[in-house]
Amino acid sequence: MKRAALAVLALIALLAVGLSAIGGYQFVVLRRGPSLPELPPANDPAGRVRNDALFFKEAVLRNERSFTEAGRLAFREASDRLITRAEHLDQGQRTMEMARAMALADNAHSHLVDARLPRLSFRLRWFTDGLYVVKAAADQRAVVGWRVDRLGGVAADELLRRLDPFLSGTPGWKRYRSEYFLTTPAALAAAGATVSGNAVSADFTGRDGRRESRVHTAPTDVPPNDAFREWMHVLPDVQALGTAGWQGLLDRREDLPLYLKKPGEVQYREFLPALQALYVRLYGSIGTDAVPLDVFLDQTLREISERRPRYVILDLRFNWGGDYTLTRRFSARIGSAIPDDGKIFLIAGPNTFSAGLIMAARVRALASSKTVIVGAPPGDRLEFWAEGFLVDLPSSGVELYLTTARHDLRHGCALFDSCFVLDKFFGVAVESLEPALPAEPTFADYAAGRDPAFDRIVSSIRLGG
Repeated sequence: MKRAALAVLALIALLAVGLSAIGGYQFVVLRRGPSLPELPPANDPAGRVRNDALFFKEAVLRNERSFTEAGRLAFREASDRLITRAEHLDQGQRTMEMARAMALADNAHSHLVDARLPRLSFRLRWFTDGLYVVKAAADQRAVVGWRVDRLGGVAADELLRRLDPFLSGTPGWKRYRSEYFLTTPAALAAAGATVSGNAVSADFTGRDGRRESRVHTAPTDVPPNDAFREWMHVLPDVQALGTAGWQGLLDRREDLPLYLKKPGEVQYREFLPALQALYVRLYGSIGTDAVPLDVFLDQTLREISERRPRYVILDLRFNWGGDYTLTRRFSARIGSAIPDDGKIFLIAGPNTFSAGLIMAARVRALASSKTVIVGAPPGDRLEFWAEGFLVDLPSSGVELYLTTARHDLRHGCALFDSCFVLDKFFGVAVESLEPALPAEPTFADYAAGRDPAFDRIVSSIRLGG
């Protein structure tokens, strides 16, 4: 009996060592949570400011794993400079210096999720023909649909270039993240625009072609922000992230394209008999209380089995992430669910990110001969770090995302390498997720309810797929 017990203990120990060797400790790290510094209490404003900077440095160095050796050294130097200067900077300046330091990781996930900065009372989106206002507070609704030419005396394209040191990731992800910073006076000032307090001059071109300059002042109340979901401002009738009562360009419109139809539904599908196609859209790799995502996707596979569409249009352009294990079964089965001469048209874009990017890669890898990428490149590289923690700074409330695990969708993952442990069982390798059918909207497309990506798919189907 004693020998049997010892054998069981030895087997458990062997399994524990083996699990640790392939990266099982990552689950322990994630369950334990971030390692955070304990600082002495600060009873005066200068002390609280310094503590915030000290906490920032130590929290990042203890938890962020995406740095190269040179990047970590550069971050340490940048954060030390911030600590030295912190009490001589205002909150906006300190926050932008944190953004600059985080960008040294050059990892799209590793950033300020909520920079806690005052914002101008409109929201922006880059289209292929420029930067446009897609939503505004009630008292600013006249500028909805106008093109933004200059902010604080600097051209929009030039501001995007100047914001580059504060942003990480691919050009598409940086352009997307700039939409937040271009509405914050602190970021505009850091980019060399002229800012007076929270007031910024804006030069617009209206929808009738007339040009107009206005001075906009950001309210002192700081609205909530989520770097992963800033794209939600393009959705009609969605008043997310502190925009209740605001006016969106496409609000109360009936003639909406499928990617904007029923915008309150995280997961949506519609059978299109004229195209022999099933359209499936995911605003994230997450479910709802009513229908968990894996249940929705299993229902989708059953509908494919019953209706036998020749084509599936899988719209992941706004799949910002979540849990890719919820889509694992679907991405493995979708290729065999459609006919041999069928196609999966996978729509991607700069907000195809994190778990959404992994889902796209799995579909592409596991149904490669049937998958056609449409739209624009996804929002991250095929090698990236994620699986991290949200950390709030104690004084400013600035929220960071710090990453702990590596994903490699370009080369794939071996059992004993440094990849995220689940990737060693469910990971894939793809050469590229560049679109075979490039299609990005102009502002006129968006305003008219046209979807160039969907139009390219329809043309391809009518030409025989």
